[in-house]
Amino acid sequence: MLYLVIAWRNIWRNPRRTILTLTSILSAVALAIFMRSQQEGSYEHMIHNTAGSFLGHIQVQLDGYWDEQSLDNSLSQSDSLLEVLSYVSNVKEVVPRLQVYALASGLRQARAGLVVAIDPGQEQFLSAPSDRLTKGRYFQDPEEESVLLAEELAGFLDLQVNDSLVIIGQGYQGASAVGKYLVKGLVRFPTPDLNRSLIYIPLAAGQELFGAYGQLSSYSLILNNPKQSQETALSIKEKLQHSTLVAMSWPEMAPELSQFILSDKVGGQIMIGILYMVVGFGIFGTILMMTVERKYEFGVMLGIGMNRWKLALIVFIEIILLASIGIVLGCLLIAPLLIYFHYNPIRLSGTMAEATIEMGMEPLIYYSNDFNLFVEQAQVIWILTAIIALYPVWTVSRLHIVSAMRS
Repeated sequence: MLYLVIAWRNIWRNPRRTILTLTSILSAVALAIFMRSQQEGSYEHMIHNTAGSFLGHIQVQLDGYWDEQSLDNSLSQSDSLLEVLSYVSNVKEVVPRLQVYALASGLRQARAGLVVAIDPGQEQFLSAPSDRLTKGRYFQDPEEESVLLAEELAGFLDLQVNDSLVIIGQGYQGASAVGKYLVKGLVRFPTPDLNRSLIYIPLAAGQELFGAYGQLSSYSLILNNPKQSQETALSIKEKLQHSTLVAMSWPEMAPELSQFILSDKVGGQIMIGILYMVVGFGIFGTILMMTVERKYEFGVMLGIGMNRWKLALIVFIEIILLASIGIVLGCLLIAPLLIYFHYNPIRLSGTMAEATIEMGMEPLIYYSNDFNLFVEQAQVIWILTAIIALYPVWTVSRLHIVSAMRS
C-alpha cells in the first residue's frame, strides 16, 4: 500500500509529463476501440441484413429440405415443437414460415417470385414488413387474402396498391396452385434479390393456396446473441435427436457470408496489429522520455540508500497507474461517440453507396457498442503498456549512480 501511495504522489509531481503520457495512452485506447467497433459493426450489419432480417439466425427444418426446397419436404406445424424451441436458451423469438417459388403475374407481365407465407404478428420480429412499407397498409387479419409486394417486383409487373396479383405454381404433393390476391402494400428491401422477387401473404391464405394445410417450410429463430448461433443450433439438435428435423445456423445457410467475414477478420487483425505497433511506439516514446528525464532523480534516490528493486517496483506501479487511468479515460471518451454512431450510422453517398447497394447492403457505416470491445482493447493496451514498463525497471536495475547524478 505504501508503494502505491508513493507511486501516486510521484505521478503528480510533474503534471505536465503525466498529462502527456495519459494523452498518449487514452488516444491509443480510443483509436483501437473505434477501429474495432467499425469492423465489428460492419459484421453485425451484414449478419442482420442476411440472416437477422430474413433467414433467421437458425432455421429448424425437415431433414433434406435445404438441399431440395420443395413443399413435399415441409414439416408439420406443431405447438409442442414451438414450445420446445421457445424454451431453448438464447432463443428470443420463433417465427413460422411457408415459402415457395411461384409465377407472379400482373396484367401484362409475369415473373418468378418468392412467395413467403407469414404469421403477421411473429414476422415483425424477423423481417418486420410493416417497417418496410412504402405504400399501402400491413395485414390486419391473419387470414385475409391479400399480399405485400416488393417495390421492384411491383414496378416490373406494373402493379400498384389495390391492384390484383395472380399467383400460379405447384402446391403440396403435386397439386395445382392458382390464386388472385389484392395488393395491399409495397415494401422495400435493401437486398436487391429480395426487392426483385418477394411476395408476402398471410400464413393461412398461403397454406390454402398451395394446399399445404398445417405445413411449414421452417421455423426461423431469432437469437438474443447471434454470435452464439452455432452453439444454440447444437443445443437444439440435441433436443431433436430422435426426430427427422434439423437445426441449421446462419453460417451453414449463408456460407459465403461466413467465409467473407472470416477472411475480412484476418485483414482486420493485420490492420489492428499495425495500429498496436504504432500505439506501442507512441507509448514507449513517452515512457522513454520520462525515464531519461528522471535519471537524476533515480540516482539521488539510490544514492541516499533506497533499495534498487524497490525503486524499480515503484516506477513500474507508476506506469501501471498511468495506463489504468489512461484506459479508463479513453473508454469514457470514446463511449458516447460509439453510442451515437451505433444509433445514427454514417450514410455513404456517390459511387461508394452504389457499390454497397450492389453488394446487397444498405449504404451505411455501422458501429458496434458491444461492451466486450472495450474490455478486449483495454486489456491489450494494458498488457502492452505493462511490457513497455519493463524498460524503466531495467534502466533502474542497471543504473550507475554517479553517472546518473552527473547527468
